[in-house]
Amino acid sequence: MSAWRDHAEALWGRMPARSMSIVLGVSDRTAERWLSRDDCPGRVQDWLARAVSISPADARAYGMMLRAAYEFAGPGRVMRIATRVMEDTSMPASKHGLWESVPTMNPPPRSGGKAAAREARHGRD
Repeated sequence: MSAWRDHAEALWGRMPARSMSIVLGVSDRTAERWLSRDDCPGRVQDWLARAVSISPADARAYGMMLRAAYEFAGPGRVMRIATRVMEDTSMPASKHGLWESVPTMNPPPRSGGKAAAREARHGRD
């Protein structure tokens, strides 16, 4: 097996063809052909090597985020979404009010039993 295929598998698992086609903007058949022949264009090999080398421990998460961004947002919106994710994860959620805006994410208080839990879910009567 080649190094570029190892890199693709590090990003997207043992069956990387579909993810490669989405992220690289090629047809499923093209990605499958590259994998079956164990050969792909040099620029793709270089990109895969760079993508994994930046943070090998995070390669799978990076690959999944790339796929999700391209699959659901389209290439034109990827940078804006990536910037937003960076902003949202750069500080604790409590500092920018993320969790306060989602009441169901706040756990009920530990003291007070069932009444306190009901109050946390439904507010005071």
